[in-house]
Amino acid sequence: MPGLSIVRGGDDVATGTIDDALDAVTFLDGYRVDEHVRDAGTMVAHTGYDAYPVRAVEGEGWTAVLEGYVHDTADPEREVRSVVRWLRAGDTEKLRSWLREGDKEFLLAVADHDAGEVTVLTDVLGRFPTYSVTIDGTTVVSRELKFVRRMVDALGDPVSLDRLAVAQQLLFGYTLGTRTPFEGVEQLPPGARIDVEDGIEVDRVYRHDFEGHEHADRSSAENAEALASRFLDACRRRSNVAGQNVVSLSGGLDSRAVAAGFARTDLPAVAATFQRVSNPEPVNTGEVSSTPAIAGEMGSDESAFADEMSDDAEIAEEVAAKLGIPWTLYQVSDSARVRSQLLDMKQGTNYLEMAFILEFFERLQADHGSLTYLTGDGGDKVLADLTAGRPVGTDGTLAHHLVETNSIFPPEEAARIAGIDTQRLLGSVRERVRSYPESDHDAKHVHFLIRERGMNWLTHGEDRNRYYFPSLSPFYAWPVFEYAMNCPPEQKQRRGLYREFLSMLSPEIADVEYANFGASLSSLEYRVKHRLYDELTRFPSLKRLVVSQVRRKQKGRREELRDPEPVRALLAADGDSGLNPRGVESVLERESSYSDAELARLHTVVALATGETAY
Repeated sequence: MPGLSIVRGGDDVATGTIDDALDAVTFLDGYRVDEHVRDAGTMVAHTGYDAYPVRAVEGEGWTAVLEGYVHDTADPEREVRSVVRWLRAGDTEKLRSWLREGDKEFLLAVADHDAGEVTVLTDVLGRFPTYSVTIDGTTVVSRELKFVRRMVDALGDPVSLDRLAVAQQLLFGYTLGTRTPFEGVEQLPPGARIDVEDGIEVDRVYRHDFEGHEHADRSSAENAEALASRFLDACRRRSNVAGQNVVSLSGGLDSRAVAAGFARTDLPAVAATFQRVSNPEPVNTGEVSSTPAIAGEMGSDESAFADEMSDDAEIAEEVAAKLGIPWTLYQVSDSARVRSQLLDMKQGTNYLEMAFILEFFERLQADHGSLTYLTGDGGDKVLADLTAGRPVGTDGTLAHHLVETNSIFPPEEAARIAGIDTQRLLGSVRERVRSYPESDHDAKHVHFLIRERGMNWLTHGEDRNRYYFPSLSPFYAWPVFEYAMNCPPEQKQRRGLYREFLSMLSPEIADVEYANFGASLSSLEYRVKHRLYDELTRFPSLKRLVVSQVRRKQKGRREELRDPEPVRALLAADGDSGLNPRGVESVLERESSYSDAELARLHTVVALATGETAY
C-alpha cells in the first residue's frame, strides 16, 4: 500500500540506502517518492500516486504529514495543527476525544525539528496498517513491509520468519495482535500515540470495549433509521474523493447497501463486478458466464446454504438495475504475473488466491482513470450478531471455541508446519483473549472478530486495493461503526436489523436474493436456512463437515493447488525457508484430504517463506 515511511535515529544510515528502499516500493507506473523531512537522523517520506491522500502541514519547528482523511471538516489543516499542539503538550484527554469524535481514517506523523523527535498517531480502527522494527538504534516505521525488510537487510540483520506468526496464519489466515510474520517486526496498534526514537514507545490513547449496548432501549426500527441516516452521511463524505465513484458490487448485502446509499443520496456512481474465470473474454461483453464470482477474501460458510452456487454477477446486475446505476461485469483470471505482483506488494500477508483482483483493478483504471473505489467492507461485522452462539464462560473455553469455529488448518497441523509446539500456538490464542478489557466472554468474542479477523485480515485486503486507488467504506465511518456496535445482538440475529436498515435505504433491494443463502432476507426460505446455520454453529465440527461436503458439490477442486512438485521445488531451492519440511510434506502427501482453502493457505505461507509463488 502506498503511504508513509519513517527512518529515525540512524545518523549512519546512508542516504542511498533509504532511497533504494523507497524506490523498491514504487510498484506501479505513476508512483513517485515525496520527501517531507530529511534532518540529521530523521527521514519522513511517502510513496504513492497523484490521487493518494497525503498532505504535509508546516509549523514553527515541526512538520506534520497526514495520510488519509478527516472526512467531516472543510479544513483538515486546522485539525492537524490542533492535534500537533495536543501531541506536543501531552494532552491525552483532548487526543482521545478527537479520536472518538467525527469521521476520520488516517495515519499522522509529526517531526519535531527542535526536539529531534518523531511522533505517530493511528486512528481508532487501524485503517492504515503500519509496521515498525528497531535494529541497532535505528527505528523504521512504514506502511510498506517491503520497505521495512529492505531497510533491515541494509542494516545487516535480515528478518527471519516468526514461527508463531506463521502458525497463526495457517490456523486463522491472519496473525494476532501486533504480531507480523517477521521476527521483530510489529504492526502498530489502533488508537495509539507512538513515540519513535531508538525504539518505539506506545501509548494506547483509545481502547475498544464491546461490553454493553447503549442503544438496547431503542426498537430495531429506531436503530435502523439512525444507522441509515449516519450511513448516508458517510456516503456523501466519501463521494468523489479521487474521481469517479465506482462501487464494487457483488451478490452480498454489504456492497448493495453502499450502492443504495449512493443512489438514495443522488450521488453519481457506477457499479462494477468481478468474476473469476479460467479463460476471460478479451473484451467485456456484458454477458454473464456460469462461473461464480468470488466475494470477499475467502468467502463465507453461509454460502453453503444456497441451494446452488448463486451467481453474484446476476444478482449484482439486478441490484444495479433496480437502483438505476450503470453496471459493468469484468471477467478476470489468475496468472503467475498477478500472483507474483501481489506477493511483492503485500509480502505474503494477503491471501494469494485473491491475486486475480489485481487484473480487475487494472481494467477499472483503464476504463475510469483516477477513481474512488467504494466497498461494503465492515458491513459483515457491524451489522451481524458476533456473539459466540453457545456458552463460553471462561477465557479457555472462548479460545477453544474461536479455534474450532475460525480455523483453516487444525492447530496441530498448523503448529507442525510452522515447526512449533501445538500448546504454544493454542496458548497464544488464550493469551490474546485474556488481553481484552471486557469481562463478558460474548463481548470478548466480538472483540476477537473485530480486532483480529477485521483489523488484522480484512483491512489488509482493503490496503491491497489502495495500491491502485483510494479504497473507502461507509461502514467504517466511526459514527456508523460506533452506533452499530452499540445496537444489541438480539436485533442483529438472522440479519433482522440489517433487513430493516436496507429497507430504509431501498425497499426494492432488500428483497433481492442474498447470494450466501440463495434467498432474500424477507423470505421464509432465508429464515429457515439461517436457523439451520445458527443451530450448526453450536456444533462447529458438524458445521465444518456439512459446509465442506456442500462446497465439494458446488464447485470442482483447483488442480494447480494439488500439484505438490512446485511446492517441493521451492522449499528445496530455498534450503532454509523457516518452515518445517516434514510438516509441509505431510500435507502434500495427503492433498486429497484437504480443502482448496487449506491448500491455498499453505501456498500463501510457502510463498511468504520463500519469496516465490508455486504457480
